Amino acid sequence: MSHDLQYIVAFILVAVLFSIVALLTAWLLRPNRPTFEKLQVYECGEETQGVPYIKYNVRFYVVALLYLVFGVELVLVIPWVASYLEYGLFGLILGLFFLLILGVGIVYEWRKGDLDWFTYEDTLVNARVVKSPEKKKKVIKEEVV
Repeated sequence: MSHDLQYIVAFILVAVLFSIVALLTAWLLRPNRPTFEKLQVYECGEETQGVPYIKYNVRFYVVALLYLVFGVELVLVIPWVASYLEYGLFGLILGLFFLLILGVGIVYEWRKGDLDWFTYEDTLVNARVVKSPEKKKKVIKEEVV
């Protein structure tokens, strides 16, 4: 084994051992006095209202990931536009191929329905809620008050 590799392995072992020893020492020395207040969910000094664990809709994450993917790829297009004349026809074809792949990706996401905020199932659920007579009475009473 070369000397450089030995130094790297030794450094990694020392780092892992130091971390384990520090965590074990802290666990052994810290006081453990749980109270009702300490076990409550802390939300920036405000008392929590409702259930602390909320199931978020997956669409938020899908839209965020699509924004990241297409935003970063769009940032890559800006230098290409600024310097595509330096690379001639090859640079132009390569950039257009990149834009074609971006276009195919966005059309795929659009056709798949990931860009639609309300799906067909959401429309059906909302239609059922509006058609039920109990909900209409409740909505009318809330509007009057």
